[in-house]
Amino acid sequence: MASLFQAAQFQAAVPQPAAAPTNAGAGLETVEMLQFVTLDVHGRSYALPIGVVIEFRTWIEPAPLPHSPPYVLGIINIRGEIVPVFDVGARLGHGPTQPSPQHVITLVQAPDDQVVGLLVDDVSDIRAVKAVTPLAACETDAAEIESVIEIGNSVLGVISVAALCCSPPDDDGEG
Repeated sequence: MASLFQAAQFQAAVPQPAAAPTNAGAGLETVEMLQFVTLDVHGRSYALPIGVVIEFRTWIEPAPLPHSPPYVLGIINIRGEIVPVFDVGARLGHGPTQPSPQHVITLVQAPDDQVVGLLVDDVSDIRAVKAVTPLAACETDAAEIESVIEIGNSVLGVISVAALCCSPPDDDGEG
């Protein structure tokens, strides 16, 4: 993976959310396609809405922050902006990641307009889907996963950037 990928480059390579015609009734209906970036974390696949992704960077060793939770790896400087880096594997309860040059920091826009970095094993693909199943339908209390999407025969959890980065962890400290 190159040192820097702009999300816009990926968006240009994939059709933008568009209305796809369907044959229903006498006329044509449209179905909006939603785009997601798929990520690998500890051997599992997850998704992020493409609209929150800013760019992808190779691993940069963050400066540690004293008294941080284990899933906060520290901070990095990106073009003069201080960016906290979160270990997605640790935050999702899969255990800490042992970063290497093959790992990727995905820079995303948090709901409070802060840029945050998410450490993942790899960025896999950009996929368009027709439907998203809300978390409540999945009957789980994993706040870091806001919904699920189907891609082929696989079901991927859609990561909630707000819950992952901005909400306090559960009592066990794992998220």
